[in-house]
Amino acid sequence: FSVGEDANSVIDGNSSVTANGLSATGNVEFTGAEVALGNVANLAISGGSAGQFLKTDGNGAVEFSAPGVATNVLYVSKSGDDSNNGTSLDSAKLTIASACQSATANTVIMVKAGDYTETNPISVPASVSIVGDDLRSVTVRPSTTTSDIFHVRNGCYITGMTFR
Repeated sequence: FSVGEDANSVIDGNSSVTANGLSATGNVEFTGAEVALGNVANLAISGGSAGQFLKTDGNGAVEFSAPGVATNVLYVSKSGDDSNNGTSLDSAKLTIASACQSATANTVIMVKAGDYTETNPISVPASVSIVGDDLRSVTVRPSTTTSDIFHVRNGCYITGMTFR
């Protein structure tokens, strides 16, 4: 099966193609079909920009994404600002409390090195993880020492920080 230069081919879900040495210099579109590629040495996919990678939503939709961009990750940094969205180190939040207010289930809050005095208690949504750089470089202090630092719900995970 070969597609000539500047040609366009559409293979719909009712067709079947089995070929050794499949080559296409034009566009080939598979609609409603399941495509399996085995023993592929080189596969060129047009679109996206240099350095991007393909990711899937788990339902078969594929899109280009920039490296270092993760979904459901929020960042907290001493150089951050709570008015930021927290989705990258360049737009980090300043406080863990603000990141928790933005977090939804399955969010990971990455806390960079620093000494954080937090208005407490901080309400952590269900299934949210708070991960500090490490025990020696992240310290969390409550502004009210007679209250809990965190109020957690089911599925929460907190690690990599020291509480004083």
